[in-house]
Amino acid sequence: MWGGWEKEIESVRDKVAKLFSVSPEEIALNHNTSEGMNLIARSFDLAPGDEVILGNHEHASGTIPWEFWQESKGIKLIRPELPLIPESKEDIVAVYRAAITPKTKIISMCHVVNTNGMILPVKEVSEIAHKQGILVAVDGAQGAGMFKTDLSDLGCDFYAASAHKW
Repeated sequence: MWGGWEKEIESVRDKVAKLFSVSPEEIALNHNTSEGMNLIARSFDLAPGDEVILGNHEHASGTIPWEFWQESKGIKLIRPELPLIPESKEDIVAVYRAAITPKTKIISMCHVVNTNGMILPVKEVSEIAHKQGILVAVDGAQGAGMFKTDLSDLGCDFYAASAHKW
């Protein structure tokens, strides 16, 4: 997070790629999750009326980038309410599925909720999103390093994480 890896950037990239079960070419190193989520949100040229889904359990570092970089363009931030204690994975997937409209372009979600530790079903949400041409960006701050994370299996398009947690 604080540097010291610049001289060994390719070695670090290789280690991170192995940790997440992807190729080094799929890894971009930055300082932390907040910076990663900002880079993701800033990268899109969304149009007025386009929608970004952000569940109500998102950390501020996952919502503020969308507000700052995109909301002034006239996009709509959709904030569905996720159950606090779901009975099944499908309970959460159903909330995202119901929030999707023809104007949805991106779903931005956390992998692990920072307030209660709930693990969100990134793989299942990615599957339903991709069937409709929707991209999925994941705030992985609380999940990376906590348990095995195979990004290829999760199927999300972006995953931002921090090196200073877990």
